[in-house]
Amino acid sequence: MDVNSQNFWLVLPGLLQSLADCDFAVIDLEMSGGVTDRDESRYSGLSGKELSYAMAAHAATQYNILEFGLTLIKNPKNKNSEFVTTTYDFAVNNLFLQDTRDEYIFQRSQERVINFSVTALDFFKKKGVDPMTLNGFEGEHRAGVPFLSRKEREEAMEQAIRARNFTRVGCDEMDIPARTFYEDNAELIRKWYNAKPRPNSQVIMLHPRSTRVSLYRRLVAEILEEYPDCFMEPFYSYGMRISVKTAETLKIEDEPPSRSRPCLSIVFEALCGGNFLDLIDTVELSATLAACPGWRNNVGDLQRHLNKCQTALRAKRPVLVGHNMVYDLTFLYDAFVGCLPATLAGFQFRLLAIFPRIIDTKVLAVHINHVDGNDPLGALYNDFKHGRPEITHALGFGYNVDQGRAHSAGFDTSVWSSSPVPPRRVLFHVARGAHSDIAMPNLEGRC
Repeated sequence: MDVNSQNFWLVLPGLLQSLADCDFAVIDLEMSGGVTDRDESRYSGLSGKELSYAMAAHAATQYNILEFGLTLIKNPKNKNSEFVTTTYDFAVNNLFLQDTRDEYIFQRSQERVINFSVTALDFFKKKGVDPMTLNGFEGEHRAGVPFLSRKEREEAMEQAIRARNFTRVGCDEMDIPARTFYEDNAELIRKWYNAKPRPNSQVIMLHPRSTRVSLYRRLVAEILEEYPDCFMEPFYSYGMRISVKTAETLKIEDEPPSRSRPCLSIVFEALCGGNFLDLIDTVELSATLAACPGWRNNVGDLQRHLNKCQTALRAKRPVLVGHNMVYDLTFLYDAFVGCLPATLAGFQFRLLAIFPRIIDTKVLAVHINHVDGNDPLGALYNDFKHGRPEITHALGFGYNVDQGRAHSAGFDTSVWSSSPVPPRRVLFHVARGAHSDIAMPNLEGRC
């Protein structure tokens, strides 16, 4: 299933249920670039896995995730039953939203780098983006699902708290025009408030001079300290509007600013057993779902459903699976957690706290047969396809067909359900204790 900014919230309840029910979560990322930095001075003294990690970590800070593929696999209840698989292919938006002033201010304070390799530009070219001028890029990219890392959400919260704690106007700033503005509007607000205004009533004040907007807003904020049930908001660019707080405005005021559409962060937190409920506005989500034919649940039902999913995922996180995962994991950590640790040991320690059970299918595959070539995952898939009973895909969705699906993140994760190591074989290895907790996935290079 292709997931974008238009259908994300409609897909979310079912996705969370599938995550709570699954035993394996297979991931695959399509990035905007890989290791291109061969500067020896940057990696001086490093070798082996330490060098591979350092190069992958640098790539993760320079490039971005374009697609996030996720296939969820549920074990059969008995040996005669079938595995249940569900695949999601998320288009990813690496741009910050700027729909509100707070979002715009936050975006200006961040340094999220967006780069593209030649391969990535070819990827966008297939989607109608001009690789030379990037004309059409923003529209294509904004169709993806946005996200905020844990570090970015913390910074957004801190920034919002600082914004609410305004600086009081000092005596040196209170000249005659400022004092006149303060006294006139203090009287205006007092009369308006004493008239017991209705919830939808408001009073509008215009800025006397456009060069002192910040000063005027601080003066009005001081006036409103006497009226805690009122709030101020900008009135276009040349004034302020004072209104009485309602239940809805109180809800918005108390809502964490990091809730402003983190979207894909919800999936990540659910995947690692984190607290994703704080990132979901249940009332808004219920209203969105209510517009869908067949949706009959109310807000209370939705809240219970989400609570049940979070409780299940905290009790049992699915085993994280991938093929040659070092790049996937470093990109995933950089995008959804924050700055990557400087050393491999630090990365292993923090990663296993988030995903305690990781299986790299390349590590399992090399125990069966040597893996090489330009497309080892595709080769292994083809090997298993010749077995009996034959494992294949619907016409037009197989590997190496000219349908634009091969090496799509969602499709690549779905391939794992049949190769290179089928789920039953993984279960056998896990049962033996051979690979139930792989501390570090394969670090021999991207395949």
